[in-house]
Amino acid sequence: MSGYILCQREQARSPYFIEAIHTNIYSIEELCYYLYHNLELADETLFNEGLCTWIQEELGMGELAARLRTRLGKGQALEEKIYPVFKSINYLSYDELKKLNVHLKKLEQETWEMRCKMRGDCFMENRMYGNAIHAYQKVLEKMEEKEEPKDAGKRGRVWNNLGCAYSYLFQKEKAAECFGKAYECLKDKKSLQTYLCALYWSLPREEFEKRQQELRAEEELGKEVLEKMKAIAGQPAQKVEIGEINGLLEEMIREYHRNTGF
Repeated sequence: MSGYILCQREQARSPYFIEAIHTNIYSIEELCYYLYHNLELADETLFNEGLCTWIQEELGMGELAARLRTRLGKGQALEEKIYPVFKSINYLSYDELKKLNVHLKKLEQETWEMRCKMRGDCFMENRMYGNAIHAYQKVLEKMEEKEEPKDAGKRGRVWNNLGCAYSYLFQKEKAAECFGKAYECLKDKKSLQTYLCALYWSLPREEFEKRQQELRAEEELGKEVLEKMKAIAGQPAQKVEIGEINGLLEEMIREYHRNTGF
C-alpha cells in the first residue's frame, strides 16, 4: 500500500496489523483501500475479533464493529463482511461499486485452485514473495492430485508465476527449475525465452550453451532473440554483470506475469 489516502475520520493511535501483507493501518479509509485492492486476501486472518475490537476502540465505530461481529466465521459470504465497511463512510463511487460486484461474482464462480492462484498473484503485487510461493505451491499440489491433461496450460502458468516469485528473491536455481516446468507444460516461445534467460542467469556459460542446444533454442526462437538476450554480456570474454541479467529477466517476468491468468 502506498500513496496518499484522504481520511474523513480521525486516525487510530494504535494501528491494526494486516498479517497478509505485514502492514499497519491507522484509519477506516486505509482498511477500505486495502479491501478494494486486495479482495482475494480478505479472509479470517483479517476479519476476526481483533479487527472488530480495533474498529470499536481505536476508531470509535462501535456500530460497525457490532455488525461485523455477527458476520465472523467461515460460513459467512465475503460480501456480508466487506459491504458494511465500505458503507460506513460511503467509500465507493457508483462505478467502483459496480466493479466490486463484478469482482465478487467472479471470485464466487472460480475454482479453489483459481482463487488460490489469485491470492498468490495478489501477494506478488504486494511484494510478499514468500506468501506467493506458498500459495502457488498449494495450487500445484492440488493440480497434481487430479493429473488432468487438459490442465497442462494452467499448471504451466502457475509454474511460471512460482518462478517469478523465486526470481524476485534471487533464488536463481529454483527459479530456473520452475521456468523449466512451465516450458514443459506450455511449449510456447515465450516460456522458452523466459526459461533460457533464467538458465543464462544461473548457469556457467558452457552449461548454458549445452542446455540451449538440447532445447533447440535457435531453431525455436531464431538467432535474433538469442543474440538480444546474450548482448548484455558484451564481448564473449566479458563477465556478465548480475544487475544487467537481473534487469532483463525482471522485464520478461513482469511482462509474462501480467498475462498468466487461467
